[in-house]
Amino acid sequence: MNSKTFLTIAVVLAVIYALGFLIIPEVVLDIYGVAVNPSAILMARFFGTALLGLGIIYWLVRSTADRTVLRGFAIYNAVGVGVSTWGTLAGIMSQVGWSATVIYSLLFIGCLIANPEK
Repeated sequence: MNSKTFLTIAVVLAVIYALGFLIIPEVVLDIYGVAVNPSAILMARFFGTALLGLGIIYWLVRSTADRTVLRGFAIYNAVGVGVSTWGTLAGIMSQVGWSATVIYSLLFIGCLIANPEK
């Protein structure tokens, strides 16, 4: 897969999740089994903001991404694998938390195998 296609897929995922965390954080938190309280809602919205920013970055670099940019995104997703795995194993998230681990894992692999545009 070329990097433009991969990053377009990443844009869609980032923006969908960003909108969920920004607009309906209570619902998203509940789906993931996270206790819904004002602090969690605030943190979810901050996370949504970060995901929206990431989606915008993915969109802006999708035609020019080189191996260095993809490595940076790979590191981001590898950390996401670790955090989501820990959160699920620790019982902070329900078993639905494994879906986050899967998504981060697939994005990590995509970063490693995507062919940068020449």
